[in-house]
Amino acid sequence: MEKNSNEMKAAAFTGMENNAAMMETMETRTEKKKKVRLTHHSERITFPSDGKKAKAYFQTLENEYTRCWCVGRKDAYQSELAFYKKRYGNMVEVRNKAYVKDRHPDRVTGILDLYGRKRTCPEELTIQAGGKNSDGVADREVFEGCVRQYLSWMQKWGKEHGDCLHVLDIYISKMPPYRAIIRRVWDCLGKDGFRIVTMTGALRAADIPCPVEGEEESRFNNRKMTFDRMSRDVLYKCFEDAGIPINKEPRIYTLRKAMEIKEKVDVEEQCARDMLREIMKIEAQAPPIKTDADIFDMLEDSDGNILLAEEDYRLLKFREYLAGAYASRNQAADKRLLNALDEEREAQEVGAVQRGIRAAMELEYAVLYIGLLRCRYYIRDQEGGGMDEGIPQ
Repeated sequence: MEKNSNEMKAAAFTGMENNAAMMETMETRTEKKKKVRLTHHSERITFPSDGKKAKAYFQTLENEYTRCWCVGRKDAYQSELAFYKKRYGNMVEVRNKAYVKDRHPDRVTGILDLYGRKRTCPEELTIQAGGKNSDGVADREVFEGCVRQYLSWMQKWGKEHGDCLHVLDIYISKMPPYRAIIRRVWDCLGKDGFRIVTMTGALRAADIPCPVEGEEESRFNNRKMTFDRMSRDVLYKCFEDAGIPINKEPRIYTLRKAMEIKEKVDVEEQCARDMLREIMKIEAQAPPIKTDADIFDMLEDSDGNILLAEEDYRLLKFREYLAGAYASRNQAADKRLLNALDEEREAQEVGAVQRGIRAAMELEYAVLYIGLLRCRYYIRDQEGGGMDEGIPQ
């Protein structure tokens, strides 16, 4: 009976080793399929009321991107203006009459002002798969399919929450790493019964809570953060349904986020140290394992498997598990910290490039402005003073 028991233990030990080898092989294959990082970022781009900057901006989009959806049949700029005029024209007209009645003609605005100002202009959401050091999604059609699936969810969500979210245009880059630009606008019903352009009001009307309920709404605790987190999860699912593994580790754009990552790494490292102390305590209290060579020879079967007592076998497996867990946590902490530093450096490089582009455009504008003045491109008003024509003031 004792011999059969020892043989069963040896077989169980061999089977567990085979299972561990299979799990390691599966993990290696998963790591070979590189995960794609999705960038999900929103901002507002303002346009002066003369429309020149807006037309140049949309022309750049047409050159570098493919427009795959638009709210109207005209070009993107005219289609967006038509949407604003149709949906918010009555509100602008009523408010202007009230301003004139209250003797505040300086507050009178038009559709172009509403469309171009920071608080009421469309919001631009940018989605990018991969970065400059990775290919991201290789097939553009797959990327576009994921974006369209995400668009369907966005439109459905807007309809279900008071018709508060409206997509105006969608552009997808022609070259990898593929990027999608989604222009959208938020609105809700105002006190006077007309639609007003407001993202905060729309999210409040949709019952979207702040991340930390009970605290005052602020820059680091607002409803948009909750919506972005929910929206990002839906975006991840759209790509995962298409068979694309996603890297969900957060990127670092600010020192605040870098400090949060460092705090998490420190906590994991402290947890690993505590685990090591527990291992040392258990080993100090555990009885010594028999290591006599004669005993191992006596318990070795014909296949070369070593038979141990059940207590010794469990202690060995326990030590192996704890040591592996400590090494895994320590390696994960180091990897997250290195990734955080890499992401921060990449974000700084992108910011520097954007600042360089902006400086070059400002210099080009200044040169053009001076050239027009030298060519006497101006008219005179009735009092004889000079006034630029066609040049934004």
